[in-house]
Amino acid sequence: MKRKILLFGAFILTLMMMTGCTVKKDAITSDEFISQAEGSGLKCDDVTSDYSDNSKIKKATLAEHEAGWSVYFFALDSQQSAKSLFGKNKKRLEAEAQGGNATFIDTSSYESYRVKVKNEYYYICYIGDTFLSIHVDKKHESEVQAFCDKIGY
Repeated sequence: MKRKILLFGAFILTLMMMTGCTVKKDAITSDEFISQAEGSGLKCDDVTSDYSDNSKIKKATLAEHEAGWSVYFFALDSQQSAKSLFGKNKKRLEAEAQGGNATFIDTSSYESYRVKVKNEYYYICYIGDTFLSIHVDKKHESEVQAFCDKIGY
């Protein structure tokens, strides 16, 4: 009986791996981000003018928590632009974080990359035409991740 249960479990696991069982994520709008961030106690500022040299960025928002951590949220002109911005940032982080503890997720609906280096925690994610970027002290990792989970990033 135990053998049948183990075989069935192995079959299900193999099936999930072969079908690419992943979670689909949907992008939120800048207004939804601001609403969720403010609802979580973060102060939001429009920082789009700081990125005026990049015409692909339609809106940039900085959300700051009183505990000292912040999140950047970007709405771009296309999914390709968001993916490109993600790729450039991931490449930069990989170079900076050699030897760091990194996790990379690549699915059909989003990509995310997180890395811990010394006392720093980095998290970037793109979903649809949006890009989220976080660089905080590692002591804020659980707070930041809880916020990202809440907004679906």
